[in-house]
Amino acid sequence: MGSSMEAWRFWPWSTATAAGGGVAGFFVLLWLGDPARTAGGLVAATMNGVVLFFLVGGIFAAFRAAEQRSRSLADHPWRFALAPAVAALVVLLALRMTALALRLDGPWRTVPDSLLDVGGRSLVVFVVIAAVAGRSGRRRRPSPYR
Repeated sequence: MGSSMEAWRFWPWSTATAAGGGVAGFFVLLWLGDPARTAGGLVAATMNGVVLFFLVGGIFAAFRAAEQRSRSLADHPWRFALAPAVAALVVLLALRMTALALRLDGPWRTVPDSLLDVGGRSLVVFVVIAAVAGRSGRRRRPSPYR
């Protein structure tokens, strides 16, 4: 199994779903309290939930892989973070382009603005998971001096 796909082997589906759903639900409640409701608020709530789903799932997967002493986690943490970040990019891009096509975000959203938003969110997912994977992989690696 390639190290970039190893994150899915350790993925905590229930924890990630609870985090993403909880954040999306919280933002929907905030949206319901807004007197000037727009459909863009629901899109933003869903996108925040998706980001947290992949972020929390990737962090917990890195901890689980470190407990199992995953070799690829210790050697290439950026490869471990690649699959969740690309999956987040695809899901967020599909959501954003659908909202843009249906004009749910209003007239101020453009394709370059949407691509920058989606790319930035996916980059955050990648950097945070790679940093956590690098630290947890290095911390659990046995010392060669023992």
